[in-house]
Amino acid sequence: MRIKVISKEEKVKINLVLPTSLIKSKIILNKIKKYSGVDLDINTFKNMYKVLKDYIKENGHFNLVEVITNDGEYIKIRV
Repeated sequence: MRIKVISKEEKVKINLVLPTSLIKSKIILNKIKKYSGVDLDINTFKNMYKVLKDYIKENGHFNLVEVITNDGEYIKIRV
């Protein structure tokens, strides 16, 4: 997974490369539970990772989010 943020006004570029397997992390699961209020278990996330991995193998990587704001900031999350 690649997260890219470019701010033209502040001339800041952020480019993070994170493993897709981070989805299976208990830390991520706990943060989602805390902020969304949805009760999920780790097996749900492991199954989600498996489906996502199979999709990427079959169809290739894809943009999950690609936004250009009014301020000229560019945000892109590619899986």
